[in-house]
Amino acid sequence: LIQQFTGLLEKNKKEIYEGDILKCVERTINQYVEVEFENGCFLFENRMFNEFIKYNDVEIAGNIIETPELLK
Repeated sequence: LIQQFTGLLEKNKKEIYEGDILKCVERTINQYVEVEFENGCFLFENRMFNEFIKYNDVEIAGNIIETPELLK
């Protein structure tokens, strides 16, 4: 699996890649989302509240290969 760079930087200026797990830092409870590539677009969506998240409101917490338990 080759993770593609999204062209975006997270809150701490780290590059965001497909398969990264992002922590939503502007929320009162910990919420984690996976960066996915779908229909020619990169996306990360908060399915818990059915909303899209701004990339500067997230921090990289891990990735789908090394830390999949974050999404459970």
